[in-house]
Amino acid sequence: KNINNFSDGEIIRIATICVNYLFNIDDKHDFQDKEVEQIFLLLKSLEPIPAFLMYKLLGKFYLAISKDQKRDAEEIKNVLRLTGYTEVAQRLEI
Repeated sequence: KNINNFSDGEIIRIATICVNYLFNIDDKHDFQDKEVEQIFLLLKSLEPIPAFLMYKLLGKFYLAISKDQKRDAEEIKNVLRLTGYTEVAQRLEI
C-alpha cells in the first residue's frame, strides 16, 4: 500500500515508529538490515509538506549516519535546532 493513501495522522504515527526504530538501532550502528532500507525509502517518499518535514529530516540524518557522512548529519542536526526542534537535535548522536 502507498503510504500517501493514509491520512496525515496515520502517516505521522507510522513515521514516528520508523524514526524510533532508527533511534534505537543507532546505538548498535546496525543500519544494514532490510527493514532499515525500507524505512529510509518510506521516509524519503513522504510528501514534502510541513507536517512531515521533521520525519524526512530525521530519515536523512540517519541515512547520513549509516553512510558515515558526519558533515551532512551535523548540517541536518543544525537545521533541526534552527527550526525549533532543539530537544530532538540534542538526542541525536554523530
